[in-house]
Amino acid sequence: MLIALENTEILQIHRDDVLTPCKKHHSIEALFSKLFSFGTLGMMKRISEMLEENARERYNIFVTESNGLLQRIRLGDIANYLGITQVSLSRIRSGK
Repeated sequence: MLIALENTEILQIHRDDVLTPCKKHHSIEALFSKLFSFGTLGMMKRISEMLEENARERYNIFVTESNGLLQRIRLGDIANYLGITQVSLSRIRSGK
């Protein structure tokens, strides 16, 4: 499930609409290959963080990488993203 912070327009491209120009133009194929690689690496990093890092470290990573979002996101949504309760997030934020 996706939760948008702001009004968002989502576009969907059919697989064939991507593959056809990729077959004709190597540069387009390279572009989409990089885009898919970045997406895959991002998902792998996120899964790794959820499995290997404790809640405090996940919060610190979030603050470091998404600092501009902190003031725009509800604490409940941040807690949900980190896989912890809002009470646990409050404890982490207060340094306890």
